[in-house]
Amino acid sequence: MRVHTTRSDRAYMACLRRPACPACGERQFAATATEFTEERIVHTWVCENCEHEFRTAVSIPPLAL
Repeated sequence: MRVHTTRSDRAYMACLRRPACPACGERQFAATATEFTEERIVHTWVCENCEHEFRTAVSIPPLAL
């Protein structure tokens, strides 16, 4: 079975990735805050290992009508 993904599927899957802390490399479990705009989703993370705070962003592709 072959899985086909669309552009929006890939953007959604990118939202679900667990980033590594840029300071210590520890994988993060859940964002402490999430902001939504029309263009992107921004997650704020605080590392449980070293308490470093960082953000990740995912662009939201425009809908094809």
